[in-house]
Amino acid sequence: MASASQRELQGAYKRRPTAQAAQPPPDRADLLARELRRQPAATDYENARERHRRFVSGYQSRYIPTAAAPTGPSELDIAREHSRFVWRDDETGTGVGLVWEERVARNYYDRLFKEYAIADLSQSVQHGRLGLRWRTEAEVVDGKGHFSCGNRKCSEAVGLCSYEVLFSYSERGEKHSALVKLRLCPACAPQLGSHHRAQKRAASPPRAAPAAKGAKHEHRRAADVGVPAATQAGSGSRLIAAAAQDAQTPANTSGPSSRGQQTDRGTPQAAGVFEAFLHEMLL
Repeated sequence: MASASQRELQGAYKRRPTAQAAQPPPDRADLLARELRRQPAATDYENARERHRRFVSGYQSRYIPTAAAPTGPSELDIAREHSRFVWRDDETGTGVGLVWEERVARNYYDRLFKEYAIADLSQSVQHGRLGLRWRTEAEVVDGKGHFSCGNRKCSEAVGLCSYEVLFSYSERGEKHSALVKLRLCPACAPQLGSHHRAQKRAASPPRAAPAAKGAKHEHRRAADVGVPAATQAGSGSRLIAAAAQDAQTPANTSGPSSRGQQTDRGTPQAAGVFEAFLHEMLL
């Protein structure tokens, strides 16, 4: 009777793979054709840079997993949502009464420079709105808002002037105000209060038009001659017509009519009209 070891050897012998016929060696021409098919064509030639990019992209796709898209807001979004233009001194970044989001916004506020502000004057002329923010470290190093114009869209560095603006703003439904210093060029400075000045001019009553020069002279002549201003206009033409009529009257020395004319010409009333005529001609 066969032992267990012998039976195991017999089973392994029965499970042996079937014998296969030996394959002939591959043809040399067939090997060369396979190698040529694996090589890229002349039109598909890639330089060292393109080959490097292909290797790096293959490495990244195999060994570096793609980063998943963030599901929540970033710290920058949180700082923007909970930011304040001015934080009080008792509201420190490590304050007990502040939540984590407010501490993030306060830490960002502490890194800003608050000597001068940067202004947005794009809506100041039409809508009367002014936007202000504090300067970052990069803007302080570059001199923006101090040695160049504080307007966000201007970079003028000549003729700058400092202004202290009472900035009234609304924040989370509450109204606040703060004194802020600005450095603006001569072209941007008039935009600060242009809208309010236009509203003030529109609300004020219109001024009376100045009197014409001719009317001013007519009043002066009327005061000099003693004739009311309403009847002064055209008085010179009447005096000239009266003088011309006297000149065209024939000088007859005989008869009572001629003596009457000489008597009328010598009366004080006729002398006064003649003096007024001379005064009008001299003026």
